[in-house]
Amino acid sequence: MTVIVSGKNPLRKAIVDIMQHDGYFKKVQEYIPNSMFPLSAIGAYLVADRMK
Repeated sequence: MTVIVSGKNPLRKAIVDIMQHDGYFKKVQEYIPNSMFPLSAIGAYLVADRMK
């Protein structure tokens, strides 16, 4: 099973380190968006767009 972690450092890196050390997930991947918009803003926009 793969898990993807996103967010701001240092929290993102701490969660990745914990999950890698734990060994529960086969693959732990960091997602660092190239966009200047936060993921929460993109998510809110997508939800609002679906509500039309």
